[in-house]
Amino acid sequence: MTECIRLPMACACQAERRATLDALIDGRTATHLLHELYWEYSYRVTHIDVDMWMGITIEHYDDDKPRYYIECDRLEDGLARLIERLVSVGDGVNQGEGADEGTGGDQRLLQGDGPVVEGSDEGGDGR
Repeated sequence: MTECIRLPMACACQAERRATLDALIDGRTATHLLHELYWEYSYRVTHIDVDMWMGITIEHYDDDKPRYYIECDRLEDGLARLIERLVSVGDGVNQGEGADEGTGGDQRLLQGDGPVVEGSDEGGDGR
């Protein structure tokens, strides 16, 4: 079963958080970020949920690599945070192997494991 890593919410509800996310996006559009996920890291978006927020799931073309999930206010914020995570753990085609998978206040889930329990807010934009 493929592991799914849930990142803290990319929340832009406060001016300081919005400024941080805007700097991370650095003018890139959702289209640019999607191409970066694909071409630089071999990840693809496999699911987007939309209600009050958005939930984005990405998967690598190599089934042995973890899936990632994030909730966000804006699509670009979530995509940029996912890319930031891939860079930080070195999890991409051009980034090498052997990532440290215990950083970033993430929460590990296994597909099909009951309800999601909110994780740590340290280092992220969680509420």
